[in-house]
Amino acid sequence: MTITPTALLSLPLITTGTSSGTWGDEVDNGLTSYLDIAIAGALSVSFTANAITLANTAGTSASTGIVGTTAQYYILKCSSLAAASTITAPTLSKSYLVINSDATYAVTIKATGQSGVSIAAGEKALVVFNGTDYVKVASSLGTGTVTSVAATVPSIFSITGSPITSSGTLAMTYSGTALPAANGGTGVANNAAMTVTGSGNYAYTRTLTGTTNVTFPTSGTLTTTGKAIAMVMVFGF
Repeated sequence: MTITPTALLSLPLITTGTSSGTWGDEVDNGLTSYLDIAIAGALSVSFTANAITLANTAGTSASTGIVGTTAQYYILKCSSLAAASTITAPTLSKSYLVINSDATYAVTIKATGQSGVSIAAGEKALVVFNGTDYVKVASSLGTGTVTSVAATVPSIFSITGSPITSSGTLAMTYSGTALPAANGGTGVANNAAMTVTGSGNYAYTRTLTGTTNVTFPTSGTLTTTGKAIAMVMVFGF
């Protein structure tokens, strides 16, 4: 009896003229059963100390040899995790559909000595071996994640709620800073303070804010100074 396993899935290559009387069992256990799990088989992964190492197994005339660490499965189902867990898979041209139905912890699938790729809690992902490590090529969560969103606004506005790291609302209000003249404003903030001074017969100085009322003198020179404002008014015509 001469059987040579294939390089990727360890399927039996039976030498012509051998396996008399056992050929059927060897094909059933070593070929048919493995094709079945490689195409549509689902392994419920059982972790030991939050880790598991998968390896190719091979069938014989006596049994399939398929166990809980057989690497030829296509679907890897993970649930009821005690902590973030790691699957180490063969460094072979292989793809897996990883289903992490745990509500809390992520699962990392990787090649030996590599960092791998993380499958988040509740995520379903298709991963493939790229010649060095396993990478994610499709995910039920989309193509990426955002961990923080921040906003900056011009000085005439104030913003609260930034950054958002999970969920929230960005709220903008007027800050009271003047809109620059170059942007269509006056350069003067609403309700900005302004100093009014009078000279001549009526010396007068007063700082105005908000809706402050002032009574002007009836003669002399009135000068106002404030943000970008200068006026001279002459009374007594």
